[in-house]
Amino acid sequence: MTLQMLRCFAAVAESNSFAQAANQLYITQPAITHQIQALETELGVCLIDRTQRPARLTACGISFYNDISDILNRLSLAVDHVRDSVPFSDTLHIGCQSTIQLHFLPAIYRAYNQCCPDIYISSIELSDIRRGDMLSAPLNVAFLTRDCADEQKNIRYIPLYEGSFCCVVPQNHRLADRDMVSAQDFEGEVLIMLDTAHCPPQMNELLNGLRMNCKSSRFYLSSSSLYTALMIEAGLGIAVMPDFVCPTTSDLRLIPFQTDLKPEFGLAVNADDRQKKVMQFINVTREIYGLS
Repeated sequence: MTLQMLRCFAAVAESNSFAQAANQLYITQPAITHQIQALETELGVCLIDRTQRPARLTACGISFYNDISDILNRLSLAVDHVRDSVPFSDTLHIGCQSTIQLHFLPAIYRAYNQCCPDIYISSIELSDIRRGDMLSAPLNVAFLTRDCADEQKNIRYIPLYEGSFCCVVPQNHRLADRDMVSAQDFEGEVLIMLDTAHCPPQMNELLNGLRMNCKSSRFYLSSSSLYTALMIEAGLGIAVMPDFVCPTTSDLRLIPFQTDLKPEFGLAVNADDRQKKVMQFINVTREIYGLS
């Protein structure tokens, strides 16, 4: 497998066109086709459905593209850093679950950059689809919900925020003036839920309970909290999620949801990692959250 194979595949995936990919990479269309065929032969799977116009990725193609796009982006950044002679002494790789809305992250990055100006910050969005290796190399630290952190091996977890589950509705919804809602209030409603692949364990437990108990409700699926919020604003339905998952906008109302579950998120680091750059990031983050 060569870098050129990956670049050709990514170009087709992003443009849905062999011709556009060839123009983008300044090579011929037959060369693009040859590189992708060689890649598919090596992997033993079909990555692109050539029977459709425009070209579409297969399920395997989508999965492969999601995995390699970050690699290619990092390579591009590495090349830019070398060419620009960026004077960083080291890199801190920070991951975050896509379902957590980190409102303090700008303040954390700003404070960390002030105390460690020679450390390059690399931010990575973590997919909940592969929770088993969320803290694999090259990650140094990750923002994770506690239940996902508990699934990881050989990590140290630093709690940052204990939240609560809430019902998210448009401001003009019939439940918007409630002080508290329960599952019984959802009868007949359309509920928007994160699909299982993107849902942390505790939240998945709550949503499964709603599926079983709300017999007269209809359900939509969403792959991210951001898309869920947009669907709610559009009037397509309502949702239950942790208060630190839903983006805050003036068009939405967050109402406490009656449950004994207590969602929490924090920092996860490798248990044996005591590097100065990691410890400084932990200290800065705890200070921003008012825990130091």
